[in-house]
Amino acid sequence: MTSKIETKYQFTVPWEKRDTDIASLIELMDKIDINPKEIQRQFVADKDPNWMPDFIADIFCGEDLGTVVISLQTKPYEVVWKGEEKTVQYKLLDAQQRITMLWLFINDEVKVREAVIIFDKNNRPVDIGGMLWNDIERKYPDIADQFLSRSVTIKEYGADDNYLNTKEESTRFKLIQAGFDLKPQEVRNCSKAMIAEKTRDDVRLEPIPLYGLLGKMDNTRMKVEEARAKHIHYLIHKYKMIGPKALNDLYEDSRLEDPGDECKVYSALYERDIKVFRILKPIEDMMAKILEDKQFYSQITTQYFHSLFFFCEVIKRKGPFAIDDIEELKWLFFQTHAELVLPNGNEGLLANETEFGHALSTIGSAKHLKYVVDTWEEKLGLNEDE
Repeated sequence: MTSKIETKYQFTVPWEKRDTDIASLIELMDKIDINPKEIQRQFVADKDPNWMPDFIADIFCGEDLGTVVISLQTKPYEVVWKGEEKTVQYKLLDAQQRITMLWLFINDEVKVREAVIIFDKNNRPVDIGGMLWNDIERKYPDIADQFLSRSVTIKEYGADDNYLNTKEESTRFKLIQAGFDLKPQEVRNCSKAMIAEKTRDDVRLEPIPLYGLLGKMDNTRMKVEEARAKHIHYLIHKYKMIGPKALNDLYEDSRLEDPGDECKVYSALYERDIKVFRILKPIEDMMAKILEDKQFYSQITTQYFHSLFFFCEVIKRKGPFAIDDIEELKWLFFQTHAELVLPNGNEGLLANETEFGHALSTIGSAKHLKYVVDTWEEKLGLNEDE
């Protein structure tokens, strides 16, 4: 066992590294928050059903589980894991995919890949392909013991009175994941700042009505989360360009960290201080009502989502609107949006795409943001000088 101090943080936090095995890790799992909200990733098996059986087979064939990174917490807390409550002392910073796979396997929720030949202690070939863990443990205990003895390295941060704070945990996670193919929004999300927490909860973990309707939009919740982040950026910064760096800066803005002030910040759009989520809520409520009957559900892409947001935002910001019936507003939005994005034989850069549709597809630029907002204000008759 080694004990070291890292000096990369403002306050040095001790860590230790110890070599152990899968059996010991299984015992420790009950004390680990395996799926912390702020550093969740899409489970690989959700995208590749062969990944888990193949990974399990590799471990049976001699591969180690690798390094598991955990962070000791200032005090135990309650979490729900696979439908059961448990009290944890550690937060998992790396190995979520592997530990989830391990848990599913030892709980008989996944089988070993077909046609996996393992040699037992007497050097006799045994086919464990397609078997569950309990069956292997019962029929071939020595092979089960081989599996449990595979090497695991645990790297643990923190000691009594000296813990990683949440921002330091996020920094660790980002550095660890730097070599992996993560979506930018997955990386931004690894923060307990209010903007990240509210977006995670409202869009993905405890979806509000709007995002319950849009859960399958473009087949990925992370894309929806990023779209919402762009909307928040617009509410604060108006026509300022929304590129990857701008969104990174948004998530690291100290004014949007503390829930105590409800993300109170000066808005260039409203020209006053606003509480971001108080402004956002009536806009998203209106969006949800327009989509309520799901009549146009199959059409809701990211482009539609952005267009609907600016439609509703303009109406809410500009004050009383001539139409207040939600059915009329719904038809007004969908009919007008369809007219605005319907191709009309353009050539060159806008071939098969209108200027409005192109602006929605590249909504991050200041020019295109302004064009979309101006277009909706004009169509709604709300662009007169006040």
